[in-house]
Amino acid sequence: MASELIRIRHHLSIMPDEFNNVRGRDRIAWTGTMAAAKHSEWNATFDDFFGPAEVAARSLRDEILRTRLLDVLEILGFWWALNTFEPGLMNRNSMREAVRHALEWLGAWQRQERIPNPKPPFTQMRELWNQIQKDQP
Repeated sequence: MASELIRIRHHLSIMPDEFNNVRGRDRIAWTGTMAAAKHSEWNATFDDFFGPAEVAARSLRDEILRTRLLDVLEILGFWWALNTFEPGLMNRNSMREAVRHALEWLGAWQRQERIPNPKPPFTQMRELWNQIQKDQP
């Protein structure tokens, strides 16, 4: 699981600047940018990391860890959608921070320590994702 998260974090470091920087863009232009991001080559490669990571996460016995890791993966997989609703929330740094938290949780579990509570920006991402899903018909 850790190696999958590291690959995801590395790919985030090469996120195109056009998908990362909201400044100076109006809402309509940003929505168009996120639509292009969804279909970009960078995002297609990013999507390829989630299958192996999800299989690894689903194999974990600890329910809290499994649920949190699956939440991180789902949220990161739909980064462009969340960024359409809340421009700038899902930037390169906040997404890398969410992966860092996932690695911290995984490390604590492997050391048989208490899994730390989620922190921002992950909690903000999760709240927005839950709201988006709730609002869908």
